[in-house]
Amino acid sequence: MTGQHNIFYPEFALLRGDLLLALADADGAESCFQSVFEVAGDLGVRMPQLRAATRLTRLWRAAGKRPDGTDELRSAYETFTEGFDTPDLVEARAVLDEVDAPVA
Repeated sequence: MTGQHNIFYPEFALLRGDLLLALADADGAESCFQSVFEVAGDLGVRMPQLRAATRLTRLWRAAGKRPDGTDELRSAYETFTEGFDTPDLVEARAVLDEVDAPVA
């Protein structure tokens, strides 16, 4: 898959997914985010992969799909060893904390 995509693909596909989500096309957005997660992993660009995983987890939770499905987000988050005060990592940690919070 790497041969089909350049390094800019993940960023543009994230934007496309965000636009589709804003247009209430959750299925299209999910497809974009899933593609970004996979392609970014193949390309070795971790931050777009983390952003896609964060968006996927939020989308799945909002739709009631895979409410505890954080495998993608956890795997992407765990690749980082520094920079935990950056906005993307702070957001990812917040989503993981929401999922891990006990249900009252």
